[in-house]
Amino acid sequence: MKNFILNIVVFIGYSLISAQEYLPLHLNYKALSQEKKYNIEEILISYINEKYSLFDDKIDSISNETAKNLEEKYRLTNVSRYAYWKGKKGNLFKTSTRVVQNKKDYKENIPFWLSMHKGRYINSSIAMGVIQKHKNKFKIWDKKTAIKDLTPIVTAKEALIYLYLMEGVFPISDFSFLCDPTKIGLFNEETEDNYIIFSKNIKPTQVFEIDTFFIINVFYYNYDNNCIFEISYKLLKNGNYEIINKRLIYKNPEDIIDNVLD
Repeated sequence: MKNFILNIVVFIGYSLISAQEYLPLHLNYKALSQEKKYNIEEILISYINEKYSLFDDKIDSISNETAKNLEEKYRLTNVSRYAYWKGKKGNLFKTSTRVVQNKKDYKENIPFWLSMHKGRYINSSIAMGVIQKHKNKFKIWDKKTAIKDLTPIVTAKEALIYLYLMEGVFPISDFSFLCDPTKIGLFNEETEDNYIIFSKNIKPTQVFEIDTFFIINVFYYNYDNNCIFEISYKLLKNGNYEIINKRLIYKNPEDIIDNVLD
């Protein structure tokens, strides 16, 4: 955790002051102190019927050439070749920009960032954004446009997409791998446990709609110490949100999760 905080401080130090508004709210929210470790036999994993995913359904695609042209035009590191989400006026393609310490060539891109996240590399961060495709024309969003187009939030899927873009958090619908690490190739005969688990009760992502807001628990991966945190939000349908709770779930001895933000 100390390394993570240090990296954020370093990031702010070499970023413009205006870039700080793109840091996720949960970075400044202190997690519940959880020092006790649990064996697999002690934990209780809840199972739910509703499964959530952000990247299951491809609704559109662009060619590699088109993606490369967009990356060059907007100085982006990556433009997704597939659209998984639909906006009010077109299909949405996720973008990312790698912001490297001591380099200032990202300044013109700041208005097009929706959120900023610490990536897997110690001297860089990832800025996430969106490009909208409508009638074969492309438009990169700024944050004001994103909030306007993505609200009011009506469905659970829209709520999850919104928090993913603004906070870099994502749903997890199945934690059974914690009880059977061999499924993802983590088994090591020399070690008794492949995960260090800090929460006795583990719940997959659930979305509850209550009048004008949603209650949602999602997850965030900290690359500095390979930890998964659960973060619970109260998300208003107008796009405003606040954190209800944050807690450490488990730690990987090895870094095996692909970066959904890169």
